[in-house]
Amino acid sequence: MKIIVFSDVHGATHNLQKLSPLIEQSGMTFFLGDGLAALETLNKKSAAKILVVRGNCDLFCPLPTEQIIETNGKKILVTHGHRYSVKSGYKHLAARVDETGVDLALCGHTHRYYHNGKILNVPALKDGAYIELCSMSLSHKLCSVFAGE
Repeated sequence: MKIIVFSDVHGATHNLQKLSPLIEQSGMTFFLGDGLAALETLNKKSAAKILVVRGNCDLFCPLPTEQIIETNGKKILVTHGHRYSVKSGYKHLAARVDETGVDLALCGHTHRYYHNGKILNVPALKDGAYIELCSMSLSHKLCSVFAGE
């Protein structure tokens, strides 16, 4: 099953609209926070498929800052990353990975791509980037909404 993962929309609703058909076709979609209001621009079919955690810019939002999802026997920690200070490194998030025993942690916040085996930092959708993740192997592909233009 293909999982679409994106983060940090920050008002770039045009990029979210480009991603919408892929969201509809995916088995699951994770939004790692920062730009929750942009989800209102999606049709109900797309929006209903998205698991959301809140980011540091999603003020006054009652959504959790992290969730642990199990799919195909794999445990995935989904978080924005700001509570783990990922802009300063990944040691706090790595400790959470060890504590929870997850197979993979997904985060955003830095707007940059990073992968070290157990931590995958998803670059910002505001810049056109998203991740396609395989739920069976947890292998991934860095993608762009601008591909093919």
